[in-house]
Amino acid sequence: MEHIIAAGLDQTIKIMEAQSLRALKDDRKSDYDELRAKLADLNCRGRGPLKIWERCQRVGRLEEYNSLYALFCMDTHNNGAALAERHLSGNAEGNVMIAFFGPYDPCAIIRRLYLGVQFLLSSARYIHGAFRVPAPQIEELATRLDQLKAERAQRQAQAP
Repeated sequence: MEHIIAAGLDQTIKIMEAQSLRALKDDRKSDYDELRAKLADLNCRGRGPLKIWERCQRVGRLEEYNSLYALFCMDTHNNGAALAERHLSGNAEGNVMIAFFGPYDPCAIIRRLYLGVQFLLSSARYIHGAFRVPAPQIEELATRLDQLKAERAQRQAQAP
């Protein structure tokens, strides 16, 4: 629990230190100092904020960090694969073409998002099942997702 508190303190301090919100820090100096002291205490006791991979490791979900999280971060962190997917292509002569504003391919995003939504729904099903709490909305969403996937596959099979 203290790691979560530390993460909240750290985020609040970063917000207060942001150039655009500097007045908040200056106007609330005693609050700011108190937050810094609490965070320093937690850090000294080894209870500071955890990195995302550390959180996943602690709950036995490092596989999701190395797969789904990495997959979703391709677009947000602009790694090489995402940049190539969005900005590099070839022409008929075999030359590499660089496009600053290339054609948008929503199917690439849909494929990644589908994996994430599928994971989230299966996680929600698991959690509700573990606590034996009915979740008809989740079941409806999962059913609808399966329907959309089937419809999409059928359209792709019929495409020339």
